[in-house]
Amino acid sequence: MKISVEEIDPKRCVLCGSAEKLSGEHKVKASIFKLENGSGAAYFLGKGDCFRPKIAQSLKSKEYHFDSKICATCNSDRTQNADRAFHNLHVHMRKLYDAEKPLTDSSYRPNYRVSLDEERDIFRYFAKLLCCYIADSGGPRLTRIASYAMGMSNLNPINLKISSDGFSDIIKMGEVEFAFQGGGRTVTQIQTTHNLKGIQYHFSFSLGIFESAELDCFYPEIVDRALSEMKSIE
Repeated sequence: MKISVEEIDPKRCVLCGSAEKLSGEHKVKASIFKLENGSGAAYFLGKGDCFRPKIAQSLKSKEYHFDSKICATCNSDRTQNADRAFHNLHVHMRKLYDAEKPLTDSSYRPNYRVSLDEERDIFRYFAKLLCCYIADSGGPRLTRIASYAMGMSNLNPINLKISSDGFSDIIKMGEVEFAFQGGGRTVTQIQTTHNLKGIQYHFSFSLGIFESAELDCFYPEIVDRALSEMKSIE
């Protein structure tokens, strides 16, 4: 019996499981793409492309889309506030970056003061993205992340670190990565990174004991592949 993970049907919403009015989710919101590029093309770095950037002509380019789908209700009523909250955050981060001011304080919190609800919505945005990344990797729906993304829980499971990087002309979306405990099969963290022209958002989810055990028990092929990819890098 599964407690913390759920099977994802590719013909259903990655967040709630509905089959009603599905659409593809952007890895970068249209408003952010326009903010960074206007109506022009953008240099894009995909997996393994660290020194060979490609050109993505527009937001319609496949590089900017997840394979997983989200239903109309989740895309509007449940996550629209999160989309708006991230847009506002990034606009502020862009102003700080361009003015060469620190993006975070000494505690690594964004130099951006918002209400508790808007702060939660910022993290809900990254929870939604992480659900899509995990689904695209063949993984399950992790109910703690999905519930938070949809606003059904106020217990934030997402870790977020914002920093500056050296790719000031590049938009880069990383692949989902799995961190393991002590060289074994226990997945301790799932993480990825977005680099938006010099501003880096590293977001992750720390798995609990049951989540790690169920991931290995019901989705051993995901764990095997992640271990293999990690060893190939080493």
